[in-house]
Parts: sequence; C-alpha cells; structure tokens
Amino acid sequence: MKTCLANILEKEKVILETKEEINALGVSSTMTTNDISALRKYAVPVYRVRRQFLPMNSTCIADIHSAKNAVSTLTANDEEFLMVRNYIRKTKRHSWTEESMKNAIMVCVNKAMEYKKAALVFDVPQSTLERRVKVYLESE
Repeated sequence: MKTCLANILEKEKVILETKEEINALGVSSTMTTNDISALRKYAVPVYRVRRQFLPMNSTCIADIHSAKNAVSTLTANDEEFLMVRNYIRKTKRHSWTEESMKNAIMVCVNKAMEYKKAALVFDVPQSTLERRVKVYLESE
C-alpha cells in the first residue's frame, strides 16, 4: 500500500497533467460558463476514469501521521509552526461559582440583604439570583 505522501504527490501529478490537457484544448485560464459546460460535456468521462486511479482518503491513522511528519511546517522566518490553543475568554458570563450563588440565595431568603446588594457582595448576576430565589421559595 502506498504511503499518503506518495498518494498526494501522485494526485498533484495528475492535476498538473489535467491542467496541461485543458491548456492544450485551448481553454482560457479564466474559466467561463461555456468552458465549464464544455468540460462537463467532454471531460467528464476523463474525470471518471482518472477518479478510478486516484487514491481514496486514508483510513489508517499511521498514514496520516507519516504524511503530517513528512510535510515541512516552517514559517517564512524558518521557525516551527505550532497551533496554539490557549483560549482566552472574552466575556464575564458565568464567572461566578455555585457556592457564591447558594450563599447569595440563602442571604436573600433570610431577608438579610436585598437582591441588588447580595448580587454585588457575592458577585453574581442579579436576574439569575432573583430567578433562583423564586425557584427556591416555590420548592419549599
């Protein structure tokens, strides 16, 4: 079985050959609807035949890893390209803890503080606090 890199190189070779054949037919480099119609009419059989010889997508993870390792991942400055995945949250939504919400609920239920003050002290959203206090009182 061929490696993924060999398959990719073979596929690129076939694409280059196809481009040369299209240029030999006199098709302009800027494709028009007439060119596409002609390709569909005359080149579809060629496409189907070529499709039989082109490799399918790899089903083996080892082939994928070997192809990935074979490709150079250097940037323009000859540095190794790395995908950084350090997500930085852009909003403060749900930045409070359940513990602080429970404490705020108990303070409001015991009427020690109003909703607005409890929301500020425990750093929880006031509307969420009001809704949860209402649910808590209904469940009692």
